[in-house]
Parts: sequence; structure tokens; C-alpha cells
Amino acid sequence: MLDAHNQVQAIMNFGFWQMWDPFQFFLTAVMIYFYVRFLKQEDPLDPVPLTKKLLFFSGCFIYLIAAGGPINFYGHHFLLSAHMFQQALMYYVVPPLLILGTPKYVFEAWINNKWMKKLLETHLIIYLLAFDLLFSMYHLPMFFDFIMSKYVVMVIAHLFLFVLAIQMWWPILNPLPEVASVSEIKRMACIILGAVLLTPACALVIFADHIIYAQYIGAPQIFEILTPIYDQQLSGIVMKFVQEISFGSTLAYIFFRWYRKENTVDPLERDSSILIHQKEITE
Repeated sequence: MLDAHNQVQAIMNFGFWQMWDPFQFFLTAVMIYFYVRFLKQEDPLDPVPLTKKLLFFSGCFIYLIAAGGPINFYGHHFLLSAHMFQQALMYYVVPPLLILGTPKYVFEAWINNKWMKKLLETHLIIYLLAFDLLFSMYHLPMFFDFIMSKYVVMVIAHLFLFVLAIQMWWPILNPLPEVASVSEIKRMACIILGAVLLTPACALVIFADHIIYAQYIGAPQIFEILTPIYDQQLSGIVMKFVQEISFGSTLAYIFFRWYRKENTVDPLERDSSILIHQKEITE
């Protein structure tokens, strides 16, 4: 790990392919390719809204910047806070953007496949607990230092957590009534639970009085005011802040959607009640 730091000479002299990961470029290109193919299947009378397209492409762009750009590079070699920012973007920002940006007819086509339908019929609480457990274990020093010291292991671990994060977000944002899903109340409760479950992992780095990850011991200090211990404390704050913004926004989105649903009167029921009321008046 320290050898990796010694190979990095001057911060401003890094080449393009040191700062950007070709593999992540490839993954992002694959996501965009299939999305564009799906867009060609849209109904001309019911086109995909521009908002959805912007959400998906924003998710792809943020994924590339976080997983394969400077945030990943500096987070791996120098700043734990940059690494935590990367993780927060990959698991709490990108998945909801990709799900919300995908046309509904794509998901409807998937449920015709029994294996895909089983995959979409996920249990929110199970994936929520699984993600938070594995994400917390990832940040234990013994696992973190090993993962960060091996590029292939790091990529596999990040992709695994990314897929698990999508599985966690899917039942929260599921737009398909055909797929078994949980009520809005349970979704909101699980979001609050998820915010609580991440707290121990953030507290581990916020309140530690020494550098807990060997990966960052002896790493060059980029900013004079940001000492290694301050960087470590900042990393936990950054992670928790991004998660709270993401979960808070989702909570508000689900609440107002539920509120509108509960306060929307069915036209047939409304007409029926009007007729009954008029009949009572005439009598």
C-alpha cells in the first residue's frame, strides 16, 4: 500500500489513464448503449419524457466520475473523504437515478421472464439489511485494507455493493403494480431504518482518535489544513450527509406520492356520491 503511494510522484503530473479507469468507461458505455436501444422501442404516441432521460444519463455520468474518475483516484491513494464521497455517490445517488430514469415499459418487458420477475420481486427489508451489513463490514479495517490493496478485488467488491444497492433501491422506487411491492408506509419506515443502520459505520471513522486504515498511513497530504485525522473524520460526515440528502429526498417523494393517492377521489365514486346526494335532496 505504501509502495503504491511511493509510485505517485507529483500530484499534478498524473496522466489521463491514471486519473480515469478504462474499465469503468466500458461499463458506463454498456449502460448507455442498452438504454439507447430501449429508447428505440418507445411508443411514438407515448414517448419517454425528457426528464427520465436526463435522470438516467445523469446517473451514468455520476457513476463514471465516482467509480472511474479523479474521485476514485484521489480516494484510493490520498483522501479517505474522497473515497467515502465516491461510495456515497455510487450507492445512494446513482441507483435511484438509474431506476427513475428507466422507462416503465422496460421493467414491464422484464417481468415476462420468470427469472427476471423473481429478481424484481425482492424483499426490501432483506436487501436493506444485507446491504447495510456488508457495507459496514467493508469498512472494517481488516477488510478495507485488503480490498483497497488489490485492484481486481476492489472492483469486484464495488460492483457487488453497487448491484446490491440497486436491489435495495428497487422495491423503494418500484413503479410496477404487477410486481409484489410494499406499501408507501413500509417504504418510508425502511428508509428511516436504513439511515439508522449506516450510523455505526460513519461513527467508526468520525470518532476514531487515530488513523484506522493502513491504506492512508503515510499518504501524501494534499491540503495543508486537512490532516489525515481530519480527513478521516470528514469522510464519515460526508458519507452520512450524502445518505441523509438522498434518503430525505426519497422520503419526501414517497410521502407526497402517498398523500396524493390517499386524497385523490375516484371519479366513479365522486359521481356516485353526487347522485346519491341529489337524490336525498329531491326526496
